[in-house]
Amino acid sequence: ELSAHRARVIRHKEQEGLIRSKKDGGDAARGDAVVFLDCHVKPMDGWTKPILRNLRENPRRIVVPAITALNPDTWQEISPYGGGTKMCLTWDADFFWCNDYPGPFVPIMSGGLLAMTKFWWE
Repeated sequence: ELSAHRARVIRHKEQEGLIRSKKDGGDAARGDAVVFLDCHVKPMDGWTKPILRNLRENPRRIVVPAITALNPDTWQEISPYGGGTKMCLTWDADFFWCNDYPGPFVPIMSGGLLAMTKFWWE
């Protein structure tokens, strides 16, 4: 099934940890884009189109897909994505989506789901 999606599985002989594994996977990628999705991520139909469009617009951009809440038992979406181009961290360690939101918030990105061009990875 993975070959139908042009994905490859890279395995270490010993445990190397999350970050080294992502680095080695990104280094071994052969396509134009490098995408990381952690095991708890459920991509929606057509999820690649907006990501690849954003990467074509700016090859030095790191794209973070929209994050919505899922029911942990059914994996059904609880709340729809409200829009925004940046994740902003609040002081109580929560986040929300914003567009150049003024105020005491810090722009962040998730490390568990992101995409970039292979050019920018290298």
